[in-house]
Amino acid sequence: YWESGAIDRDEKSRIVETSNALLKKYGKPSPHFYNYLQTVELFFNTDHPTASYHAWNEAYRYLLKSKTLNAADKFCKGTLSLLSEHELYTSSTVTWKLMRVKSFNYKFDNNNVRITLPPTDLQCTSAGNSFIIHLASGYFLPFENIWVGDGGKVFWERSHLSSESIYAELSNYKIDMTKYTYKADSVWFYNDMYYSDKILGSLEDKTMAETSVNEISYPRFKSYQNIFIIKDIYPGIDYKGGFSMNGAKFIGSGTVEEPATLDFRNNGKKIFKTSSIGYTFQKESISSRNAAVSIYIDADSIYHPGLLFRYNVATRTVNLIRNGDTENMSRSPYFNSYHMLDMDFQQLTWQIDNPEMKMGGLEGTNLSKASFESSNY
Repeated sequence: YWESGAIDRDEKSRIVETSNALLKKYGKPSPHFYNYLQTVELFFNTDHPTASYHAWNEAYRYLLKSKTLNAADKFCKGTLSLLSEHELYTSSTVTWKLMRVKSFNYKFDNNNVRITLPPTDLQCTSAGNSFIIHLASGYFLPFENIWVGDGGKVFWERSHLSSESIYAELSNYKIDMTKYTYKADSVWFYNDMYYSDKILGSLEDKTMAETSVNEISYPRFKSYQNIFIIKDIYPGIDYKGGFSMNGAKFIGSGTVEEPATLDFRNNGKKIFKTSSIGYTFQKESISSRNAAVSIYIDADSIYHPGLLFRYNVATRTVNLIRNGDTENMSRSPYFNSYHMLDMDFQQLTWQIDNPEMKMGGLEGTNLSKASFESSNY
């Protein structure tokens, strides 16, 4: 290759000077000279821009002069991976790869090097699992293994959700590419399934084992704003509270002082309310591990301070379950202010368009009992 004419005299002189610097650093034929010469050959074979190659050579010479031989060789090996496999960073635990790269350039200034490139898909893979930042824009600092981003899109494709309806837009963020996770602030989030406006918040993503869609909990978005009012989040149900998205799950969040609420309506009349610090919303269901509930009867109500709440969207059926969970108050009975009764049973099932409710034992068990005690005695 040296005598093929692909490398002119000036470039050969540059290679000889760098080789002498490597020899002065006590570089060995393998791996040091081998990695260096392989890298140079790839630069020429891929028709890489000359100015970029020269910047890379300056960076390599700087490492040979001012840093360790190991640091210079690691830089060489990283460049080999980028030129041959389009990998920005790779190790035994994680690989960050450019998926649709057309070009990139090295720039060396103030004893630091950066790799600039047009927007491209950036894929992180670890233990056979991966995620992608689409149309990621920014630059890479190979001395520090840091990606400095100023744009990109994140889709919830691992949860099989539409990229047109649910996505996040990144602005300024940094990624430590030795890791298989990152966090970004000032992210705009879009979710047409539940809310028509864009929402500002933070995003976190990481690789995780692909199990069932419902168990995938990344990417995770959390809104900065604590209170949203969403009319008809499901037919006949209004929501008030915070907003986050964990994988396929839309999470409604509140605080002890100001819990998130759901108001259920039938023919325009408010019939049922739940309050909780956390809901999980999915296309077919709503659930909360610890929800206070009020079923309205004229000016009175049937009330419970905290139990397992489940709602089936298709059938409009509520299930209230006192399961003995130590995280809630399910061991407490219901209080019925209309009939002035304390009501003790494990499960209440109610199709909310129907005036009848079923009260008794847990479904699937043989034990079914209920007791009602007057609150006046």
